Amino acid sequence: MLPYLYVYIVAMTSSFFYDIKEFRRLKWFFCFGIVFSLSILYYVRDFSIGLDTYTYVGIIDDVFQIDSIKGVVDYSILYNIEIGFVFFVYLLGFLGVSTSLVFFVSALLIYINLFFALKKVKVNVVLYFSAFFSYCAFFLWSFNILRQMIAVSFVILAVGFLLNSSKRKFILFIILATLFHYSAIVGLLFYFIYHYLDFFFKFRLWLVFFICAISKFILLAVVSYYPRYASYGVGDTANSIGIFLFSFYLFIFLLLGVAGKYVKKKVVEYELFVSAFSIYIGLQLAFIINGISTYGTTRLLIYFLWPSVFIIGIFLINLKESIRYILNCLLFLLFTFYFLYSLNSSGYDYVPFRFLAGQ
Repeated sequence: MLPYLYVYIVAMTSSFFYDIKEFRRLKWFFCFGIVFSLSILYYVRDFSIGLDTYTYVGIIDDVFQIDSIKGVVDYSILYNIEIGFVFFVYLLGFLGVSTSLVFFVSALLIYINLFFALKKVKVNVVLYFSAFFSYCAFFLWSFNILRQMIAVSFVILAVGFLLNSSKRKFILFIILATLFHYSAIVGLLFYFIYHYLDFFFKFRLWLVFFICAISKFILLAVVSYYPRYASYGVGDTANSIGIFLFSFYLFIFLLLGVAGKYVKKKVVEYELFVSAFSIYIGLQLAFIINGISTYGTTRLLIYFLWPSVFIIGIFLINLKESIRYILNCLLFLLFTFYFLYSLNSSGYDYVPFRFLAGQ
């Protein structure tokens, strides 16, 4: 557990100092501390544990043997692996990096994207990254579903461009995300939500019920096009932790949705994220009601989970400083305890390390 805690401490400390105005000249140093600390464990990971780890090692080894761009295209088509990821690995192999460095550079890409997305929609840096350690577990998930997490990070950055009126960059980064994982095409929904924001925000509760009603048809449609997701719709009913997390999500959605009338800063951003998060609430509610396992569905729906991080951050910005400080501390403690719980229950299964092998 100690390697995880070291990373968490360094990342949170760097995030704390990054937010202090007096250390403005050292911002890039603390930025490096955040991104590097979050990425280094990807390099020292072991390949023997993790559902998708051996699959990725096999892909990387295969792509390292390819000697032409045509070979990249042929490999992508033959094995139905997104060409963006295949070309990304091919380029790294051309530069002479090892398999471990591919994982490390992939992690750098994820966290650099998250960092630049934060600069587009500024919220508390400590809570932002601690949320990605805890309930919105980018740090743990990306060790396993690497391609999808790269794609999600591009979607988050794309939405940041959309909110800054850069529609062309939004489309460009959605395309880039889709080149790493086909599921990222759902990121285009953010454009329609943004374009009809007043409608979606006003009728967000109806959107939850509508999504809940049609969710089973959505899942069947996804499975028909992507057989790899067939197992996501079956399994045990959501466990107690899944129910607990959903209760937390629902609390965020209902409380902060109602409190939206008090939001005076970053109103457009707030309404966009609440509207997008309603899709996640509707789908997860349906899966829990139908007794569908939350493991696979969380992977499928992560594109609509991350807005909750910004919802919390923007809401806190609109509070009085004294209240905001207290809530920041309480939420940070909550996120930290949840991260510690995750490590204690299944952390080693997510993130094995070579130097711990055999222990």
